Amino acid sequence: MKRFLLLLVSMAIARICSTAKEEEETTTCATLAEEGKCLTDADTMNDKCAKECHQWRLRYYQEQLRFQVFSIGESERDEIFDMSIKNSTGSLISMERFEGFITLIIPIAKNCKSDKVSPKFMIESIEQLQQVWPRTVEIIVLPFEHPTKDYIGLDCTDFEDEHQKKGRPIYVMEMTNLNGPKTHPILQKLKNGMHVEELTVNTTQYFLLNPDWSKLQYHYTKGLMDMKDVLQEMINIMDHGDEL
Repeated sequence: MKRFLLLLVSMAIARICSTAKEEEETTTCATLAEEGKCLTDADTMNDKCAKECHQWRLRYYQEQLRFQVFSIGESERDEIFDMSIKNSTGSLISMERFEGFITLIIPIAKNCKSDKVSPKFMIESIEQLQQVWPRTVEIIVLPFEHPTKDYIGLDCTDFEDEHQKKGRPIYVMEMTNLNGPKTHPILQKLKNGMHVEELTVNTTQYFLLNPDWSKLQYHYTKGLMDMKDVLQEMINIMDHGDEL
């Protein structure tokens, strides 16, 4: 009987010590993360403090890389997945096919020969981004005419040819508007979730949605390489089972 009691006491002490150690390690990890060690000593921290580093990076991205996070209500999501939208060749694409995928929506302004970046390079760069995670990430491109640009007399045939090209790994949709009564219906739903009436047309912007579209990250003033890092971080967080 005494041995049994001693065993119970030993087990209780071991459990208390283990819990105290875990709490200490969690506190230490949180402190080190706040000190920026997830950035300056990434390998060690990712090994020992993975969860705290994911949480820290999420805050870091929001504070340093300029983005906002919004929640999309269940009814809004249901309405989105019930939609079918036209791609650049006039075919209907069911939005339901994007459920279960990380989805990146990229509005791009129509450009012409007088612009610095060629449409071919722009679209192919987006395709290459999607091909990094072909089974995890889908990309929707929403082309629009910039409201302050006079396209009359400009040679925009390169853009139009790229816009109509078939067989792409990404979804290039029909020409649309970012604001006003002819706003693309998907953008309008996202704007409702963001509680904004108008989107800026003078900066790059990206709408990043988690697989069930319950969370929307709105990123701005970034390039595609920045978004590659953001996508990789989102995938890392999902792989660790943490909330986005």
